[in-house]
Amino acid sequence: MATSAATIDIREQSGTPGWVGAFAGFIGAAVALGLSELIAGLFAPGSSLITAVGQTVIDLQPPGGKDFVVALFGTNDKLALELIVTGTALAIGALLGYLGRDRFAIAAGGFVVFGIVGFLAVVRQPLGSPAFGALIAGIAVIAGVQVMSWLLG
Repeated sequence: MATSAATIDIREQSGTPGWVGAFAGFIGAAVALGLSELIAGLFAPGSSLITAVGQTVIDLQPPGGKDFVVALFGTNDKLALELIVTGTALAIGALLGYLGRDRFAIAAGGFVVFGIVGFLAVVRQPLGSPAFGALIAGIAVIAGVQVMSWLLG
């Protein structure tokens, strides 16, 4: 029985199972986020990437959106938003790791894009420092990509 090109499993190209790629991306994203929060907490609390992205989401939501979220989560609305931002970033990291099994440049580029998004969110904050935001985002991206590369290697 002949196998068409459309039914060939991607694992035949890379030799790395999909779950390994997803795990590598997830852990890379977790390291990037954790390191960014550690650096921000120690040196520039107003430059937290997760908090800045969450605040940007709040600022850009449609009218009535904040009332809905407060009604849903009560006084824990900011915590819930930060958990959603973190969970989304980890899920996208897993997807990037899965894609990075065959084309690592796509995964690394995705991490760079997320670093830029975090930096731009910090710049929008009144207490955010652009210099620290760039430093934190850069270190986080480098660490996340290195960890993902090591785990995929």
